[in-house]
Amino acid sequence: MKAVTHPVIEVLQAMSMRGQPAAASPEYLRLQAANSAWSRGTAYGARAVGSSVDLLNVLFMLKPEHVAEETRVLCVGCNDGLEMEPFARLGYRVEGFDLDAEKVRVAQYCGLVARTGELMEPPAPPEFFDAVKCAHTLEHATDPPAALQKLASLLKPGGLFYLVFPLEPFFPAHNAAHVGWINSPDFVTQVLEGWQVKYANTDTSKQPYEVTLVLERPQEEA
Repeated sequence: MKAVTHPVIEVLQAMSMRGQPAAASPEYLRLQAANSAWSRGTAYGARAVGSSVDLLNVLFMLKPEHVAEETRVLCVGCNDGLEMEPFARLGYRVEGFDLDAEKVRVAQYCGLVARTGELMEPPAPPEFFDAVKCAHTLEHATDPPAALQKLASLLKPGGLFYLVFPLEPFFPAHNAAHVGWINSPDFVTQVLEGWQVKYANTDTSKQPYEVTLVLERPQEEA
């Protein structure tokens, strides 16, 4: 997949990293100042926004027929909602869920549609989304293949599944919260048999021990 830049990405990224969301209520500001659930201005927040920008570029290149207002995006493990803001600012119908109820509250105070939920019981209907973003979340599932299938079922036929995950046990600083080790990028195509890989980055010289994949769900048979 050749590099493509969405025409408003640079402005969007700057806004996402330094601006206040539309619904900056006093309670939201209190949470931002006092609670560890907030990621704006952190290294994690920068990576979260960066991965959302990557997905926007993919949508812009692979699905140009999608009108933002009609495109539904799901952010899995949405944290405090920072990674959802780029989609919301462009008018996408973005939703998210996370296991951490306090972080979900922060996202909700930002005016975002976020819910508390688990990977194996996502609070979302099947075959509903045009794109599902799951960045550095799958490795927190005790059964990554089962979680992968569950999340894949939320996509419409022809929808895009954006995945980012570390390869274990080779990840430089292993995180004890990574309970479901993934040691090969091939496990995704083995689990999601018949899905077309639209983009793959397994170059460890550029992204050490990290895999980025974009797969398209097959269209339903006539």
